[in-house]
Amino acid sequence: MGGSVSRKIAVGILWGSVFLSSQLADAADRPAAPAVVEDPAVWSRIDAFVRSWIEAERIPGLALVAVDGSGRSREGYWGVSDLKTGAPVGPATLFQIGSLSKAFTAAVVLQLVEAGKADLDEPVSKLLPWFEAPAGSKPPTLHQLLTHSSGLPADRDDVPSPVAQAFVLRERKAATRPGAGFHYSNVGYQLLGLAAEEVAHRGFGELLRAGLFEPLGMTSSVPAIRSETKPRAATGYVPLRDDRPPHPRHPLVEAPWIETDAADGSILSTAPDMGRWLRALLGRGAAPSGRILSPESFERMVRPAVRVSPLEPTYYGYGFFVRRADGRTQIRHTGGMLGFTASLAADLERGTGVVVLTNVARAEARPTEISDFVLRTVLAAGAGEPLPEIPAVDRTRIPDARDYAQTFVSVGGDRLVFVAEEDRLFLVRGEARFALERRGEDRFWVDHPDFGLNFLSFGRQSGRVVEAFYGPSWYKADGYDGPRSFSSPKEWLAFRGHYRAAHPWTNNFRVFLRKGKLWMSTPDGTERLLVPLEAGLFQIGEERTPEVLRFDAVVGGKAQRANVSGVDFYRFFTP
Repeated sequence: MGGSVSRKIAVGILWGSVFLSSQLADAADRPAAPAVVEDPAVWSRIDAFVRSWIEAERIPGLALVAVDGSGRSREGYWGVSDLKTGAPVGPATLFQIGSLSKAFTAAVVLQLVEAGKADLDEPVSKLLPWFEAPAGSKPPTLHQLLTHSSGLPADRDDVPSPVAQAFVLRERKAATRPGAGFHYSNVGYQLLGLAAEEVAHRGFGELLRAGLFEPLGMTSSVPAIRSETKPRAATGYVPLRDDRPPHPRHPLVEAPWIETDAADGSILSTAPDMGRWLRALLGRGAAPSGRILSPESFERMVRPAVRVSPLEPTYYGYGFFVRRADGRTQIRHTGGMLGFTASLAADLERGTGVVVLTNVARAEARPTEISDFVLRTVLAAGAGEPLPEIPAVDRTRIPDARDYAQTFVSVGGDRLVFVAEEDRLFLVRGEARFALERRGEDRFWVDHPDFGLNFLSFGRQSGRVVEAFYGPSWYKADGYDGPRSFSSPKEWLAFRGHYRAAHPWTNNFRVFLRKGKLWMSTPDGTERLLVPLEAGLFQIGEERTPEVLRFDAVVGGKAQRANVSGVDFYRFFTP
């Protein structure tokens, strides 16, 4: 399969363009902008970058639509929608857009608010009397659900129905309360869809069609993922090995097709249709057929509401991450489904935006780097500035490689030796050297089978690299100045291991002890500290969060079950 991926993504490119003769209702308020999407130099630059990206990351297929400040849009198509048939991606290819659906859900809710059928400050239980919040909490408001400040957990992936997902929340004990801060919750957006259905007395798919798809001319888009839609849609792909950080060289397999109509991420759409959605957003709710949202509702949608992280000036509005850049408002979001990823980025003041759709779900192949590059390119062209250089897609380039070029020694005497050559970093094992690839700040993928289950990461003191970590293993360099021995409760030994669940999403994780603390690692390479709350119960992550992990069913000194925010995982024995 791996060879077929790289071979088939070289299938020819199909370009499509849509040039609007009509202007959005608000266009007269903006100065005339050049139609930069018509500039061959702009699209040559974009095409070259996308080609290099899909080749380096081995993305089977990709569709892109960009809208410039003149209101014109252009689409691009690369690769194949199905590796078996080699069918090219084109204007009619449907992609699952995942959480890009959340902005559609927010717009539907705001339409109901405009119609006087809902109040953003009322608790969702007023619209859904059967809903009960987790014990010790209270029902969140619609505003809190829209801004991911509801205090609800992210998912209940073991429960296929949104009604059931909302119902079983009452079985949990609250770890956080509504309004305490940002915590991304798909369950929260599913509740919004259920509330919208209740007050409108219509199915959520009908609300999407009548309120958004039809007014915007999104005639190809589908509001729910159903089996009958599959022949029209791209085939999604995931890595063969689901228990470790993925790499482009790892083979891909066809992803499961899961039916859903939940409002957190059930829409399938095409590049032309997503261009129509972009133009409505850039028109601040205005479209050629009339407004889909009032100016006041749209401003509420893109207003920074809840800060996402104290370390970043990024906020969440309604269905969008919002950030002010150079005095302008930029909105962004990504979407991930089984076998699909998507990205939206737009600059509202300059009327410019882009959507990227792909049929692969692999952590390092997320299309945000493509959408960011396209947005910067189109913005630069519109402002008459030099176009950005095409960045090299080479993760082995590590400008600060010499920071890590040291020898690290474990408590047991094992040694990790790293050497740097210009902007490359290598692990030395005997006579062989193995390249490292950056996967974040002080975090790397190592091209060696002994390091396949986790990323290799480094720790610093006063800015200097002095530690190395791989799963439970800890290594220190000569400059390390800190504790060298650690203790932990004896009962924690029972919690270490590999756990799996019988659903297709993030269905496994590992737990290990390192430096006297318990850690949880997920297949995307993320490691989270487990903070003890009570016997066998831990908060997942150092910051206050509704996500908790409970261990029980200890047999032979090993916990057989680990419950993550209501979802049961079971100890998995590997060879």
